[in-house]
Amino acid sequence: MPRAAGLPGILLLAAAALIAAKALQLGFAAAGDPAQVLRWDRGNPRAVLALARTPAEGSDGADALRKAGLDSDQVRAALARTPLDGRLQRVLAELAGVGSIDGQRYLRHALRLRPTDLRARAWLADSARAAGDLTGAAQHVDAILRLAPQRAPQLFPLLHDWLRSDAGRAAVAGVLAAAPPWRRGFLQSAPPQREDLPGLARLLLALRGGAEPVTPADGAVVVDRLLAVGDYPRAWLLWLALQPTAERSGPLLRNGDFERPPGGGFDWTLRRGNGAGATVATAPGRDSQALRVRPDGRPLNDGAVASQIVLLAPGAYRLEGLAYSDGAQALPESEWSVGCLAPRAQRLGAAAVRPDVSWNRFALDFRVPERDCTAQRLQLTLRAGGRDAGAELWFDALSLTTAGAAP
Repeated sequence: MPRAAGLPGILLLAAAALIAAKALQLGFAAAGDPAQVLRWDRGNPRAVLALARTPAEGSDGADALRKAGLDSDQVRAALARTPLDGRLQRVLAELAGVGSIDGQRYLRHALRLRPTDLRARAWLADSARAAGDLTGAAQHVDAILRLAPQRAPQLFPLLHDWLRSDAGRAAVAGVLAAAPPWRRGFLQSAPPQREDLPGLARLLLALRGGAEPVTPADGAVVVDRLLAVGDYPRAWLLWLALQPTAERSGPLLRNGDFERPPGGGFDWTLRRGNGAGATVATAPGRDSQALRVRPDGRPLNDGAVASQIVLLAPGAYRLEGLAYSDGAQALPESEWSVGCLAPRAQRLGAAAVRPDVSWNRFALDFRVPERDCTAQRLQLTLRAGGRDAGAELWFDALSLTTAGAAP
């Protein structure tokens, strides 16, 4: 008899174990059919989160969630089991409407529990922007870009758009002042519109004096874009402002001794191609750096291998420098020239230079006209001729001064 009386208890235990195993199995299968799991287990957290993936990212999916069979009571039941899961707070926000007062409260709670929740941050950023709080919106965008740098192509155009207003520029400057990892990428990204360049230039100027000031390299793309569209005065002011303080005042020709690496902009621009390449290296017989030009054996295409943009007032000038060759028999012809860039291109002067095995001086006199010559380019060109791939031409100690009389 005792044995028969114990049978129902054993059967109940077996049934309970079977039910528990089934529930556990369904719980791990939540990603497969979350709606079915929620019919068995109304507050299953994994099933709730699986259903919450239904709406497209970035949308207010309240209707889609309800159509999928999810309601706030199910989410709260799931929160009772896992109260520290910020994703469930974000789902509550979606059901309440991410733009509503309750939705905003749930989103803020979601971020406190899970700061890496990109969807919650995106919705809060959008709400802050809509409310005119660009500072708060920029802080969320900063966090998103730190967490997901791959979002830059979608978010950089938005930030460029904010730079068009003083408030937006101040908000962007506020997050860039801390030098986040995405700062240089943004500063070097091309603004979608030409009219956005001045706003980006003003942003760079605003970032000069912070704890993490911008460098000339940060502004190089903006300077080059301004030069490309012919805004030489603005490009010059920006380039000069980003230089180290000790280098903001200097000669008319920058870095004529080549002791600093060429930096583009209003410093030297060196090129490779057209049959030759220009670099900076230790000068032969001199304890200094110099410009080295080396033909590569291919035909020369009369291309400039080194150039510098200058802004000279009308008047007479002289370009001087030193030249040297390594004694190769087949040296190309070299020419230094100066010409106007804007508003009308015109040649101002040129001088053929014949380097020798000892350093010899050369000079070029020219005059900048009173009109139609806001910016000028000084450049070194190799002319077609001998093209010994082993030949080297060197130039150093270049200077540009005002001349006492017209050439």
